Amino acid sequence: LALEPLSEEDTAEMVKRVLGVRGLSPVVRELVVSRSEGNPFFIEELTRYLRERELHEGVGARDARVPATVQDLLTARIDRLAESLKRTLQLAAVLGRDFPLALLERMAPPGTDVKGDVAELIRLELLREKDLFPDLRLSFSHLLVRQVVYDGLLLKSRTELHARAGAALEALYPGRVDEIVQDLAEHYARSPEVAKALHYLERAGDR
Repeated sequence: LALEPLSEEDTAEMVKRVLGVRGLSPVVRELVVSRSEGNPFFIEELTRYLRERELHEGVGARDARVPATVQDLLTARIDRLAESLKRTLQLAAVLGRDFPLALLERMAPPGTDVKGDVAELIRLELLREKDLFPDLRLSFSHLLVRQVVYDGLLLKSRTELHARAGAALEALYPGRVDEIVQDLAEHYARSPEVAKALHYLERAGDR
């Protein structure tokens, strides 16, 4: 079920919680209320945007070019990431909404500090820990975060990364193809590896 939009008062209270303040500038209140239309995720991202640009006290907020949609806000936020963090986030987006940390590590280029990148992305509330046992699984903090990152990939890069994801799955789960055949079929179907795509699609169909 869709959540009811927050009222103006509840929106203002959420902004104050995100900022960690007791009072709120009328300019910021009006801006967030009018732009977010009570959408909690939009409220959070817009407030974070204003804070990062030191507009949260109202000075300059009225005349600032604030992104009009939550997708634009996320794009601006992701563009500001360090290249290593952005690359790790892109790899994660290809793997899906949630994924094992071990698979992300297997997919990453040699020398990538995946655990360090993941820790920072969790701190930035772009990723989160989902399951700890039996293996650590991660997920995107919101479906839109994953979608914006994935859509931002060039088609050529996207297909190459899906092929790499398929190879990483094969290497990580040798002898357990039947358990992951659906994932293999999906990744290779979006890659240039036509023969492997057909092979795993047939096996997935048989199951």
